[in-house]
Amino acid sequence: MELNSATNAFQCRAFVITLTGIARRWFRTLRLGSVFSFRQLSESFVSQFAVNKVQRKPARHLYTVRQKETESTEAFLNRFVKEEMSVKDRNDSTACGALMAGLRSATVLKYMVSTRKTYPTPSLSQKFASTFRLKRPLT
Repeated sequence: MELNSATNAFQCRAFVITLTGIARRWFRTLRLGSVFSFRQLSESFVSQFAVNKVQRKPARHLYTVRQKETESTEAFLNRFVKEEMSVKDRNDSTACGALMAGLRSATVLKYMVSTRKTYPTPSLSQKFASTFRLKRPLT
């Protein structure tokens, strides 16, 4: 549908129809008569929801992920991989170093690195799964 030539009122009404959930609740909080143009409405919407955009963390963030006292190795690896997915510019070298630093007992990983085994799988989580004999690769 071409809305560029439509009136401001029509654009605003068409925009509202597309809103769901929290965006619709936000729209309902706007005071009646407070929106004068579609441009104002769209700028207000962007300023409201742009702050909620998830920021990707730097690779050094992985070094803050530590295994908890009561956390199993598998649970820690699952949590670590989730954190790894939130990192920009991730690479295996940084991830392995951070993982070794974060494990309570890095014996298995230190052995894996010292033997310089190569793994045919491209996924770091698949390497972890095979190393720790997990039931499935971590997701």
